[in-house]
Amino acid sequence: MKVLLSHLRSLGFHIFAEGETIIYRWKGQGTPDPAVAAPLLNELKRNKAEALAQLRIELVQTLFDGEIEEISDQPKPSTEIKTPISWDEETARAAEWFEMVDLPTAPFDLWPWIKITDPVKYRRFLEIDIRLGPSGPRARYGSLQRELRRLYELFGPPQP
Repeated sequence: MKVLLSHLRSLGFHIFAEGETIIYRWKGQGTPDPAVAAPLLNELKRNKAEALAQLRIELVQTLFDGEIEEISDQPKPSTEIKTPISWDEETARAAEWFEMVDLPTAPFDLWPWIKITDPVKYRRFLEIDIRLGPSGPRARYGSLQRELRRLYELFGPPQP
């Protein structure tokens, strides 16, 4: 298949795959010689699956141009945050409150679109997230802070 594609390209055809379709366009000088091009294009059509596979391989090789090995040998970028992150005052208060409060054991709606069906399990996961601190995965993007504030709104400060 490589030879066939190479021959068509040497004649002046630009050949590439678009999904499950092989696209070929004449880019050469003048017009292609039908006596030469037609049998080659028919051969390409008869072996469409093999041609598509080869075109995809060529695309990947073109995109990476030999850089695949170099990319995999590079060290992964550090995800470590250099500057310490701290809780904002409202979230710190909500986290302290959360440690003292007992959540209901019956299912409840955190938001109209989120129902907590196992509050005991939910609490365990929140405790883990709080221990990970403000640079933990859920806190880093603000979802933990929103949930703590929402719980505070729903269940209020602890009763004396």
